[in-house]
Amino acid sequence: MISRQTSSFTDDHVAEPADAAPVIRRLREIDMLVQSLVASWQPCESAVDRRRCHRLPFEHSIGVTPLVDDEPDGELQLALGRDISLGGIAFTHSEPIPNRHVAVTFWHEDGDVESVVTQLTWCRFTRQGDYQSGGKFLRMIELPNPTWDNRLRRA
Repeated sequence: MISRQTSSFTDDHVAEPADAAPVIRRLREIDMLVQSLVASWQPCESAVDRRRCHRLPFEHSIGVTPLVDDEPDGELQLALGRDISLGGIAFTHSEPIPNRHVAVTFWHEDGDVESVVTQLTWCRFTRQGDYQSGGKFLRMIELPNPTWDNRLRRA
């Protein structure tokens, strides 16, 4: 008798956006977003917009580090945020990112540097010669060598 094993698609690495909340709630844009959501009391899904949550422009320098099994798999790349929501971020960068998971690093106004594992869900090459990518926040991560935080301050 031949037995067939069936498997369902599950991704044990996908977590609720709340796992990244300690990092992103410190961003001024997220505070503004939460205030606007409370004020609007409108659902965030629409037929026109594929994204499930409200988003705000987020034009700040961030760091993007490719990851494999939560370990850095390349150098930090400086990127420019485009927009942010409670569930994810979009950003512009100059070099391609072949990895599906990255650490998105934020430099807070008080000097703290924090990172969030982000699963990239889309990428496109622009006519201007750079890339735009976006993805959903998974969880916080501490990178083994955060010595690059001065590069974020200069950007």
